[in-house]
Amino acid sequence: MKKIETPEVAVRIRNLLLACDLKITHSQGRWRIADSDVALYSSLKGKKNQQRAIEAKAVREAYAASIRNLSQIKEDVEKTLEWCLRGYSDTYQRIWIGAFLESKTVEELSKESGYSSIRVKEILGMFRKDLREAENG
Repeated sequence: MKKIETPEVAVRIRNLLLACDLKITHSQGRWRIADSDVALYSSLKGKKNQQRAIEAKAVREAYAASIRNLSQIKEDVEKTLEWCLRGYSDTYQRIWIGAFLESKTVEELSKESGYSSIRVKEILGMFRKDLREAENG
C-alpha cells in the first residue's frame, strides 16, 4: 500500500494537533502528580509539609491552566479546519481527514467511503489542487 503524499499545510495541522495531544497528556500526568502531592502534604503535620502542600497546589493549578489553554488551542484548530472543509460533503471531509491527518491509505479510504480507489485518488488530487490554490492566494 502506497503512502499518500500529504501537502505541507496538512502536515503542519497534523503536527500541531499531535503536539497539543502530547502536551495535554503530559500536563494531565503532571497535574495528577501535583494533586497527589497536595493530598499527601495536606495530611501531614508540620509547617514544612503545609508549605509543600501550598506549593503543590500552585503547581497543580499551573498544569490545570496549561491543560485548559492547550485544549482551547486544539479546539480552535479543529474548528478552523472544520470551517475550511465546510464546502466539501461529509464523505469528502472524512477522506481529507483520513488521508492527510490520519495517514490512511487509498485502499482504506476507498473501503470507508464506498468510493473506488480511482475516485479516491481523483478526490485527493482535487484536494491538493485546492490547497495549492489557497497557498498561492
